[in-house]
Amino acid sequence: MGMMGEGKGDFDLDKTVIKGEAEGEPFRGPYLVIVHGPHERMRFELQPGENVIGRGVGSTILLEDQSVSRRHARLVLGQDGITMEDLGSKNGTFVNGQRISERINIGHGDTIQIGIYTLRLATKPGLEETAQLPPDWEGRTMMMEAPPDEETYTMMGEEAEAKGPAESVEAGESEGPGEAAEEGIPEVPEEAPEGGRRPIWPKVLLYTLIPILMAGVATYIYLGPLHKRPPHFVERSLERLGLIEKKTTHTEAATPVKQPAVGQEKTSPPPEIEKKPTTIPVFLDFASSPLPAKVYLGDEEIGTTPINVQRMLEVGKKYEVKGKFFMEEIGETYIQDETVVAGENDSLIKVLFRGPIGMMKVDALPRGVDLYLEGYFIYDPFKAKTAKIENLIFGKPFYLPYGKYAIELRGESELAGSGEYIKDIKYRREVIISEENPIVELNITDKDLNEFPIEVISIPDKADVFIDATNVGKTPYSGVFPTGEHTLTLRKDGYFEYKQEIKMDKNIPVHLEIPLKTTAAGELINAAKLLMQNGMWGDAVTKLTKVFENNPTAGETAQARYLLGACYMNLGNQEAAEGYFRQALENEETRHPSLLGLATLLNAGGKREEAIPYLVEVLLNSTDPEVTKEAKLLFQKISPLRSILYITSDPQGARVYLNDQLRTETTPLIIPDVPLGTHRIRIEKDGYLPQEINKSLTINDFETIVVKLRPAS
Repeated sequence: MGMMGEGKGDFDLDKTVIKGEAEGEPFRGPYLVIVHGPHERMRFELQPGENVIGRGVGSTILLEDQSVSRRHARLVLGQDGITMEDLGSKNGTFVNGQRISERINIGHGDTIQIGIYTLRLATKPGLEETAQLPPDWEGRTMMMEAPPDEETYTMMGEEAEAKGPAESVEAGESEGPGEAAEEGIPEVPEEAPEGGRRPIWPKVLLYTLIPILMAGVATYIYLGPLHKRPPHFVERSLERLGLIEKKTTHTEAATPVKQPAVGQEKTSPPPEIEKKPTTIPVFLDFASSPLPAKVYLGDEEIGTTPINVQRMLEVGKKYEVKGKFFMEEIGETYIQDETVVAGENDSLIKVLFRGPIGMMKVDALPRGVDLYLEGYFIYDPFKAKTAKIENLIFGKPFYLPYGKYAIELRGESELAGSGEYIKDIKYRREVIISEENPIVELNITDKDLNEFPIEVISIPDKADVFIDATNVGKTPYSGVFPTGEHTLTLRKDGYFEYKQEIKMDKNIPVHLEIPLKTTAAGELINAAKLLMQNGMWGDAVTKLTKVFENNPTAGETAQARYLLGACYMNLGNQEAAEGYFRQALENEETRHPSLLGLATLLNAGGKREEAIPYLVEVLLNSTDPEVTKEAKLLFQKISPLRSILYITSDPQGARVYLNDQLRTETTPLIIPDVPLGTHRIRIEKDGYLPQEINKSLTINDFETIVVKLRPAS
């Protein structure tokens, strides 16, 4: 540590207390005094000009700790007063708790924080030094309990000689002539003999005579006139002075006292020193998403994000911080709690508040309606909250918590021709705002209020859907219809017709799930299908032949014929099977399954070339995934190592060259047994420009080539 110059005061034995000013000497300054950190109350006299503070050897004020840079800061005494500046230190320099980034003026009583040290500047008497002194510091500097023996003196002398002059000064010895090593001991001038070693006997004499003299004075003061004291007083007094051995009473003898080992000095346990918490300056950088949040550190309001502030934080202590999001359009507040813990090396801590908040943007609304929202928020899912959105700006998003929402447009409706109007729902939708779907956009026009969406599902599906006698598709069906009254009809072969009246005067989604009831013929068909699944082909034939006796529809008749063809094919009656398959070709619903049945029969009968056209039609046109899957499996059996090309043109009737070989057929045509590899295909037609295509085929490919020819002109 740095030390004061001559005559500025002396250190006591523990090197923490400076004498001089406290004993009436005139003020000698200016100086810095340590008020927090190692060696509290140590003073450093400031020299005119530059005073460097750091842990480097050449520092004017030497502070030995890794938290202090080698050249940490500079304090200058000049004509402009006293100035302070940081020298680019790692941990920074703080004056009165504020970090300095440039040279500033400081004055009497200002505190300076350098690493773990806090120092105070004194430029005049009366500085209040905040460090607490040990309660017995005066006693430890005035007298010793017992004089050290000769061996102790010898060790002290050898230790001082081994350390050398510089270390002896740090251990408490005088820097210059005339300064005593310890307070209360008179100075003994001595000269070092040749070789630099001083004799030890003057110190031995001092440490022997002074304790004896002090003991005699204390004995006289304590005992006084012996004849005026009780008889036992002298004996106890001599025991206290250690001149006679203490007598043990019965009570004391009953309690054994642990004696120190031979040669071991009696020592009292060192007082427990309460470790002060380490406080460091930390920059707190607060940000938030998706909107600004008001920030609180404990109960202190910091400001609104983004914001960066500096605070003194205890290392390892948990600090509660909060980000308060306010969603103005719905009057909702969400608070996010976070915890901040500073480490020893932390100078910056970033905190991001990310609320579970999405957005809604309204691009258009019909005239004369109000927008209402009913939401179940993700952080409060069991409590509905309703809000009317006012002061809406089209195209500008507003914020909503994640959750499930019902969107309603409410407008005036006349009450049953009475001339009275009430607020009624004109439009309603349900949406979900989540992390995966954070933005919902609304673009609702006047036209949207005059129609409604409808979804129809039937069990089983593929029933024909009629709205007001118009066929609009098959189930499952989704569409949009005008508001008003409508008749919904479902028809499916094997099931009774279903009808339902629908009346809608507002845009609210309609979802219908309708189980269909079977007819008498339909029940027989369903029973036959179950028997076929179990391989009971003969019993299935019996059920299917009864279908024709129960007034079947055209669709039910075609379905019974196709199923009979499948049963006879599995029973080995190829002729009967082919007859029923060809009859079922007349119905569009059973056409492709019947073509697949015929292709299977022809391939089994060795008529592979005749089977391929049926198979190609199924592969090209079937919309039933099960039928398409069966067709691909049959194709792999028919052509296990080769591929099939289906070539057509617009207009048709074009000549086809495959690898420069003219085919006899014109488009559309099927070319089976094409080997794997790359093939050149040329298509020509009189009056049109020819086209040439290269096609690469692998094993068991089915390729469709469609060419639109351009006129030669």
